[in-house]
Amino acid sequence: MDPQAGAGTTISLTGESPDRVSALLSFYRIHLTKLGFSEVPGALPAGTTGAMFTRSKGSELLTLAILDRSSSRSFSIGGTVALTDAEQTGSPQAEGEDESAEGTAGEGTGTGAEPTGSPTGRTPTARDDR
Repeated sequence: MDPQAGAGTTISLTGESPDRVSALLSFYRIHLTKLGFSEVPGALPAGTTGAMFTRSKGSELLTLAILDRSSSRSFSIGGTVALTDAEQTGSPQAEGEDESAEGTAGEGTGTGAEPTGSPTGRTPTARDDR
């Protein structure tokens, strides 16, 4: 069954980072806000720090949970988002995206005013055993 534009799709991303909890929270707050999400209060899994974000009058909800381990932080972000027509058809550029951003995954502006790249500092790969 093909997802329909605007229908909720469940997504999930997990990872590990040497960055501080505050840096990971800042990274996701800045980037999700740019995508139209707003931070909202909500319960998080016990023992974690994080935040919840919503968009589209609450029909899209993402939860970020970060577990602080002594030498690294494990994080998970997941929830329900809506697909746009461009995302559904595999269009290389969704509405509102900047063409100049193509091929720069994991790279930032380097201005220091916003986080750069991925929270791990590496470009994600299909299999990342590092």
